[in-house]
Amino acid sequence: AVVSTQSGHYGRELNDEKSLNAKEKQQQHFHRHHNSTLMNLLSEELECTADKIMGFDLCMADYTAAGLGGIKEEFIMAPRQDNLVNAWAGVEALVLHATGDSFSSSPNCAVLCLYDHEEVGSTSAHGAQTELTNLVLGRIAGDKLPQCIATSFLLSADQVHAVHPNYTSKHEGSFRPQLNGGVTIKHNSNQRYATTAMGAALIRQLARQNDLPLQEVMVRNDSSCGSTIGPLISAKTGLRTLDLGCPQLSMHSIREMGGTEDAYYAVQLYTAFYSQFGELDRASSDD
Repeated sequence: AVVSTQSGHYGRELNDEKSLNAKEKQQQHFHRHHNSTLMNLLSEELECTADKIMGFDLCMADYTAAGLGGIKEEFIMAPRQDNLVNAWAGVEALVLHATGDSFSSSPNCAVLCLYDHEEVGSTSAHGAQTELTNLVLGRIAGDKLPQCIATSFLLSADQVHAVHPNYTSKHEGSFRPQLNGGVTIKHNSNQRYATTAMGAALIRQLARQNDLPLQEVMVRNDSSCGSTIGPLISAKTGLRTLDLGCPQLSMHSIREMGGTEDAYYAVQLYTAFYSQFGELDRASSDD
């Protein structure tokens, strides 16, 4: 299916439209017999007859392959980097931690949560604004859940707006994350992010121990700000939480732009978090 736009030859005002009406101007083009064609396609993929399909839930997505850009291929050009970059980095980090030498002797339980529906409010049976997190952690920890919550720490990893070279004024002067400058800690005084001073200090120390670059971002006081599932989970569970992620440009566009080095830094930082943070946290508590 394709969503096409009207040619500017029909009026220059079409080029000035800042948004498109979702109902009137974002209709998909299917084959005129798309009902039967779509059902036949689904039945072939599922290896069943069309009458066996009781229902389906399909979403349009850009299937153009991701690519690298820049003179040194330092940029990732791909859709849905927000938030597949951190989902991928989290899985990679968990695998590296689980196959590392220190895993068998670690006293900590490493958990990775990948939630659905984050972009539409997280209020669903398997979104972040649900009791699912507490239920899963309760099954893992049993009657020791309160003690585990008190000694646990959550990284809420979601993409960050990098400073745009044409719109530098949109960022606070001292908080302008660059592509390929490293994973970025998010700050917000209105609790749009869950980062605290103590949590940020611990993650900075973790990054220093592993020679990893780290950036920080805070929006201007006169600017609106997106949010993440970090405050939602922290409020529902009581977990200490810090918001961070990889910087990128063109967030929520059909082709987003990120840094290749930042993806690497994310895997390294999240792996270090799984394997080293517990000891670092205990040491800071003793101090």
